[in-house]
Amino acid sequence: MVLKRMSYPKEIILKTPHLYAEGLSLSKIRDFIWQHEGYYLYDSVILYWVRKYAHLLKDFERNLKPEIKGRVHMDEVVFEGEEEENL
Repeated sequence: MVLKRMSYPKEIILKTPHLYAEGLSLSKIRDFIWQHEGYYLYDSVILYWVRKYAHLLKDFERNLKPEIKGRVHMDEVVFEGEEEENL
């Protein structure tokens, strides 16, 4: 695997690209890892991991097929037509 011989546990390394993809800033990721895992990370380390391992997350999401069972209900209202009304 690509995560051999790293200074940090692989769970910490893989959490950072996930949190970054969820929209957290580097400082919020740093604070989250510090508070929940006890590891202090520099922003440059987080950004390095995001750049290095983002392809793993992208490949995983590309191959992810959600299983839908039963009925699917839409939660949005869909209007058909060409005109758009201002409310």
